[in-house]
Parts: sequence; C-alpha cells; structure tokens
Amino acid sequence: MSIPLFPTLAGIGWSTFKRPTHSTAVSTHLSGDEVRITGQSYPTYEFELSYPDYLPDSASVTSDLKILMGFYLQQQGRLGTFRYTDPSDCSATGQTLGVADGTTTTFTFLRALGGWTEPIGYVESVSKISIGGVAQSGWTVADSSTGHNSLVFAGAPGGGVIAADFTFSFLCRFVDDQVEFEQHMKNMWLMKSLKFKSVKRP
Repeated sequence: MSIPLFPTLAGIGWSTFKRPTHSTAVSTHLSGDEVRITGQSYPTYEFELSYPDYLPDSASVTSDLKILMGFYLQQQGRLGTFRYTDPSDCSATGQTLGVADGTTTTFTFLRALGGWTEPIGYVESVSKISIGGVAQSGWTVADSSTGHNSLVFAGAPGGGVIAADFTFSFLCRFVDDQVEFEQHMKNMWLMKSLKFKSVKRP
C-alpha cells in the first residue's frame, strides 16, 4: 500500500513553521553538575501550516476544502502516516552517502544541513548516483532495517565516495485528532492552524 502525499493547495498562507525537536533527559546534581542523555539519535520535525484566506468549496468533490478535509479524514487524525514535501527542504545534490569499499552494498540515504547530517524520511526520486564522480547503474532504492530508505548495489562497489542527487519527503502524522475548518463567507473557508510531525518509517 502506497503512502499518500499531502496535497499542495493554492491557499497556503504565511507564516509556516518548522520545529526540529530533540529528546534530552537532564539530571542536575546538588553541585550544579549535569548529566544529559539523549533519547533519540535524530530530531523529529513538527510542521504548522495555515490556510487563512483561500480554501474554496463548491459542489465538486475536488474543491480545495474537500481535498484537504478528505485527506485529514483519510488519515483518521493521528492514526495515518503520509508524505509531506517541504518546499524549502526536499532535495539533495551531490550528497555523500558513504565510501565504496568493495565490501558494503547498502548505504542509507542522508541529507546535510550545514554541519549536521541525518537520514531522510522517504526517497521520492533519484536522478543520479556516482562513485568518484563517475555515474553508476545497477542499484535500487529499498527499505532497510534502520527504517530509512537505502541505496542498494547489486554488487559491492569500490572506488571512492558515493554521491547522490535525489528528492525526498518527510513521513508524518497529524498532531491532533481534531482540526477546525471555519467558513467565513459563502463557499469560502479557512483553517488557522494545521500541525503534523515527522515519524519513523513503520
């Protein structure tokens, strides 16, 4: 069963929010010293969108209101998992995935933000795989035991740094089991806040 893609609608408003969140337990001693332990290796991301002015409705089942409301209902609130394409963070070019050592056949898809590198949620498309700058064939994209998409070679390659050009999305679920749609004029609705967060691959 394919994972549905969050709909792109014209009425999305500004501002939009993206909140990276870590999970850290902090124990403070009487001396003031601290012990800090993280509960997860990589952050989750919470997104918040709004449709403050333009969410039209009509008799058509494909009106913007019906598309968005139907998508939310399809997920049954917090139950379902869907893909979200963040317009500002959805592609990587020349991204290093590892080093071809002649032994390893599987490499996790990663993306870098400054000095931070982490696995991505869902690979949408791959336009190029290269090793040492030379384009490669004989590879596939697959799920891995780590819960992320992986690049899998038919045979263990050697010869240098593996780089990839690809697009990706975040796997998410809605934060709330209830959302509010407001009708502010005939055939015109709005939504002030719609929150969802990234999740690990099932």
